[in-house]
Amino acid sequence: MHKQNLIKTETHFQVVDAEVVFTRLILPSETLLLPFKSIGYELVGIGVFANSKSDHTKEQKQEILNGYLDFFNLVMVTKKEIDKVLGELDLRSHPVRVIVRNTSEYKNILNLPPANILDSELLQLDRGDIPFFFKYLGCESLFWLKEKELESTDVVINDFEKDVARHAVSYQEGWCESVVTGKMLAAGYLYLRKRFETMGDDKILVGKSYYLSKY
Repeated sequence: MHKQNLIKTETHFQVVDAEVVFTRLILPSETLLLPFKSIGYELVGIGVFANSKSDHTKEQKQEILNGYLDFFNLVMVTKKEIDKVLGELDLRSHPVRVIVRNTSEYKNILNLPPANILDSELLQLDRGDIPFFFKYLGCESLFWLKEKELESTDVVINDFEKDVARHAVSYQEGWCESVVTGKMLAAGYLYLRKRFETMGDDKILVGKSYYLSKY
């Protein structure tokens, strides 16, 4: 959810180009709504409101944390209904994008290829494409398009193997039931408090702490 994938309307932000819905995200920043690794406020979604984390007011930080907890709680209490809808759909033939390397990293890669560059990345760059990889739900293989044909690629390079393996996993007991857990809520909450430097502020989230005790 970086700036280019958020369209501001009169009432809300509309998300577009949502290709990674079923990837296995761990922290809120992986959506690129917040800074992640080398990607800063100049590109991420929250950069619409501020140029750096120091620009946020205490009230804004409160609203960010409230929004995270409110939305997570909504999913927690409705996850059976969500899983029922998802369970009635056959999504196994729908590609789930797996981002092996951020798009910004490809800018100078042809001039100075890194040691861990994949042949499939070079082939896609040579034809003028941003390398695009995807998986199918429940399938371990990573795919890319060689011309009009589907090709699998064997990513055995340590830099990518662990990250690629966690995406597009199929959960028999339900996606929400497996992923939307109290542990995930706590991890995201603590990450956000650390990110916005509110860990020592006891006045933040007064009245919202019941979420943590509840889950």
